[in-house]
Amino acid sequence: MPTPFISDLGGIDLSAFTRYLRSTQPEDVGRDCEAWGADPRDALALGDMCRHMLGWPGHARGFFAWALAWLEAHPDAAREYTDLAARYAVLGDLSRWMSDREGAMEAWAKAIDHGSDDPVTYLRLALALEATGRLEEARARIDGLFALPPGTVRARLHPEQQRLAEELRAKLPVALTIRRGQDLRERVRELLFVAGKSYGRYSGGAEQTT
Repeated sequence: MPTPFISDLGGIDLSAFTRYLRSTQPEDVGRDCEAWGADPRDALALGDMCRHMLGWPGHARGFFAWALAWLEAHPDAAREYTDLAARYAVLGDLSRWMSDREGAMEAWAKAIDHGSDDPVTYLRLALALEATGRLEEARARIDGLFALPPGTVRARLHPEQQRLAEELRAKLPVALTIRRGQDLRERVRELLFVAGKSYGRYSGGAEQTT
């Protein structure tokens, strides 16, 4: 079945598509794409229209998420796509816009796995990981950012983003040291508690035998 709203020549019936968006919840977009037997290229094109022209980020995310999930399930078809990293980065940005932090982090990580060299994606992922307490992962991502060619970092990060990246790189080692100290103290308390219980059992048994 051809994807609705898209002609054989690739044109989009904007009026019909807008009616569809108004009558459909974002979470139902993937179900509809599956029912249509949509081509992932068409789904990505509809997602682009949602985010660029129509201002429907939730529906855009639905189209992107379905298309990229379909391509993950069909790796032979996915080899034809050279922009998967950029597409996953967009999905991450849309997920963040919809307040889905976990979805955003997953999509940004996949963008990097697919070879993204965009320092903005590295920075957004590192900041999100740091905000959720995943400090080791955050440090790995910020290190990955600064492993990119310096010219790329300077060209693609505006000054405020560069400042955030530098601050994050500086504070993560300190935060990790504090975290490890806290973990060590907690472990020592646990061991002392277990030792105390064991000593109490031993002492009680000794008293009963005297």
